[in-house]
Amino acid sequence: MGSKLTFEKLVGTIQKVHEHFTAQASKAVNISLTLRNWVVGFYIYEYEQNGSDRASYGEHLLDNLSDRLANIGMKRVDSRELRRYRQFYLIYPRIREALTPEFNPTAIVRTLSPKFNNPSRTGAHCHE
Repeated sequence: MGSKLTFEKLVGTIQKVHEHFTAQASKAVNISLTLRNWVVGFYIYEYEQNGSDRASYGEHLLDNLSDRLANIGMKRVDSRELRRYRQFYLIYPRIREALTPEFNPTAIVRTLSPKFNNPSRTGAHCHE
């Protein structure tokens, strides 16, 4: 066969493999976070337009939502970020076309179990 693998070649090869797959993982994470932010913006906008209890939150929706999401351990959900997610959705509505059917917001709502579609069971009115 070819030349023997030296220790230096082993180290170099592992380094190249590591760099390649780390870059691939970073790209995948960036794509996922971009799509997540767009979908979050979609839901915020839809709630503002059609939410059954939106009047009770009024102009403080993003502050209230931010507080609630932070309390359940989510990161990067301050009201400024939520506003950006909503704006991102409004500026780039065609991103929906890039989503596979399983990640289309409308399809997600339909596939969630009934407990997630029922606000009284998700703790929407409970205070922890």
